[in-house]
Amino acid sequence: MKSQIKIGELDCPIDYFEYSQEQKEALCTEILDMMLHMLERQLRPEINKMDALDNLLESSIITNQKWEKYEVCALLTDIRNLINE
Repeated sequence: MKSQIKIGELDCPIDYFEYSQEQKEALCTEILDMMLHMLERQLRPEINKMDALDNLLESSIITNQKWEKYEVCALLTDIRNLINE
């Protein structure tokens, strides 16, 4: 596995699985907006922000699966689904 650098932290509600679909969508949209804003500030203009975010989410999902953080995996997967629709 490639070396990793920490980009940021995300607090995921422990009761994410109990959220309604509307609550999940609202939370995912808010987090997606924050992530894109952060990437916009940190990445060079020639880097595709959506591709970078998709790769970041994929890597984070894999890492959190290893740590058995399933709520985080679900949240990140939902965000990834939003950007790939």
